[in-house]
Formats: sequence, structure tokens, C-alpha cells
Amino acid sequence: IHDSDDPVEFVGGISFNNFSGGNTVTNSIIYKIGHGAAGEAGVTVDNNSNAEVYNTTVWGMYGNYGFSNGNDAASSLKVVNTIAFNNGWGAGYWGNGTFSLGSTNNITDSPNDYGAGALTGVSWTANPNPGPGSWVVFRNLTPGSEDLRLQSFPLNSAQAAGTNQSTRFTIDIEGGTRPAVWDVGADQVTGVPALVQSLAGGPGAPVSSWLFTINPTGAGNLLVVGVLPSTVSSVTDNAPGAGNAYVSVNAVATSPYRTDIWYAKNSLAGATAVTVNLAGGPSYPEVWFAEFSGIDPTSPLDTSAVASGQIGSTVFAPTVLTSTARAVVFSIVGFSQSYGGLRAGSPFTAMPSLAGDDAAWDVPPGIGTYGAVWNQSPSGLYGGSTAAFKAAP
Repeated sequence: IHDSDDPVEFVGGISFNNFSGGNTVTNSIIYKIGHGAAGEAGVTVDNNSNAEVYNTTVWGMYGNYGFSNGNDAASSLKVVNTIAFNNGWGAGYWGNGTFSLGSTNNITDSPNDYGAGALTGVSWTANPNPGPGSWVVFRNLTPGSEDLRLQSFPLNSAQAAGTNQSTRFTIDIEGGTRPAVWDVGADQVTGVPALVQSLAGGPGAPVSSWLFTINPTGAGNLLVVGVLPSTVSSVTDNAPGAGNAYVSVNAVATSPYRTDIWYAKNSLAGATAVTVNLAGGPSYPEVWFAEFSGIDPTSPLDTSAVASGQIGSTVFAPTVLTSTARAVVFSIVGFSQSYGGLRAGSPFTAMPSLAGDDAAWDVPPGIGTYGAVWNQSPSGLYGGSTAAFKAAP
């Protein structure tokens, strides 16, 4: 509900006047309504009315408040997981009635808020890197092109700040299913990657191709295959139809250890076997497979890097500079000396090591430079590849 006005009468977004019982608002975005008259609010109850409002965003009400429980003490408004910003009288929540005791987890830029878990004095922006402070980061605030869905930003105060209301409803304004941890506002941010399954193994004998079995793949996911020290010519699987299409990230370490990472985007459901085809004659491949959900289905590869050579007892996988928050970073490294596991304090999750080599992955919360760090003893040679994959927008 947006961009509405009446030059004579006051205009609100949703109003309950002399309505009692059973009034509920969910997953709504209300903005830029009215002309500055008293009584203009995003959601109003008045004249012995009551209502419950869940996961609703109100922004830029010209004349009044985000949420108002009216002018009579008999009216009652319950607000849960709501956002109220940039409203004309500088108040997110106001009224002479009652904000019920169930009100909780609301966010506003004004000093007044209601309910447990309330956040007041929060700033709003569309800048994906707004700097220090408490922020709700929307997608677009350009006049005429406002988009009050949330950006996926690690310090977005609305992300993972809601209370789960799945006994009442389970979707967001776009129809997407909300996970166990809810965002505040009408929109649930998508693109929070998660590991679906993983596997590490090899044939233990020289082969020209190696087939390994996996749990059935899901639809729309990212499939990642890391291989060393063999030269890979192609990767295929048995997904119904033509199978998933795998391509290399083009970050191949060649000496002293050959490492390579392949991936398939927007996966077809139902693949249960993956085949790694090798070039240059039979060899002993070591293979790491991982499936991730919440990845950009159209253009997932963000960046990749390769490194090799002589190094000390601390082995740094090649690092990548991500361009988005919550990217999946996947590293693979071959060691010439004794493998000592991930270095203490590394946020990465190690996969099972194979013949003293390893792969690891992480989903760092922000934009930055990332790569796994391992130990080896003593110092020696290594070769490695790293790729970053973007979260779904």
C-alpha cells in the first residue's frame, strides 16, 4: 500500500474503526501515504477496535505514525516483528489506547517503541555498507523506486531479529517460506547459504574416471567438486534429463600439486551419482563434493584464486575478495608434508582429509578477503585453489 493521498481527508494505510476481534495484518509494506494531516498512520485502530499486526513494514508516512492505537483507551493494538521508519511526526508507535502485552521484537528510528526485544533509534539506509551503528538495510530508497524488502547484510538489524510466528503463518510477503529464525518486517531475506550434504573419497587405485554416489540432489542448489592431484576433463552426473552441467572455476594449481574446483549451478533434483573424468592417463584422484542451498541460481561464481609453492608450517589457501555478504568460500589444498588440520581459530569447516590433503568451506557474514588456513609439519610445498559463490539475491 503506497503513494496514496486525499487533499481534504486524512489518509491512512490500514484502519480498523469500530471493529473488535479477529483483525490481523501480516506481511504488509505501507509507505508514502497522506499529506501531513493528524491521524495518518500506517496501521490504526480506533473506537473500541483491536487488531494484531505481524511482520509489517511502515515507512515515510507523511503526517503521523507508523502504528497508532487511536484516541480512545478502549482500543488495543498488538505489534510483532514490525518496522516503523521515517514517519512524519517522528514516532513509530503512538496512541491513547493499549499496545498489548504480546507486542515484541519491533524496530524503529524513533525513541519510542513497544514490547520486549524492541530496538529504538535504529537508522535506515539502502547502502549495503553503511558503516558503524545499528541499521536496517532496505533494497532501494530512491524516490519513486522504493523497495522496502531487506538486503542481505551481516549487520542488518532486522535480520534474524524476529520471533517465530509459524503457528500463525509461515511465509513472507513474496510467498517464500520463513525458516526457523525469522527476520523483522514483511520480507524474509533469502540467500543464507547452508550445507545440504558433503562427501570426500577416492578410488584408491589408478583410474581414468571415478563415479561416486551421493544423496539425491535438491533443485536449485549449488554442487561443488574439488579434485587433486589429477587433471580433470569433465564432471557429469545422472540427474534426470541431461544431468547437471559442471564447469571449472578456472583456478587450477599445476605445481607441485594440481588442484581444481568444478561446480554446477541451479541444480536439477535427483542426481545420485557423480563422475569425475580425468585426462592424461590413469591417476589417483582425491575428490571432495559439497551441495549448498541459498546460492545465486543464475550467476553464482563470484571469484576464484590459485596459489602454490614453498611455504612454512602454516599453509594459507589462496584468498579471494568477495563482492557480496554470505558467500560460500570453498578451498582445496594439497600438502607435501604431514597434514595438521585447520589452524586454531579458523572459521572454516574442514571436510575429511584424503591422503594428507584437505578441503574446507565457510560462509563469512560480510564482504572481505577469505581463505582456509591449515597446519603442516615440517614446512614444505603446497598447491591450492579457492572459489567464492554468491548467496541468492
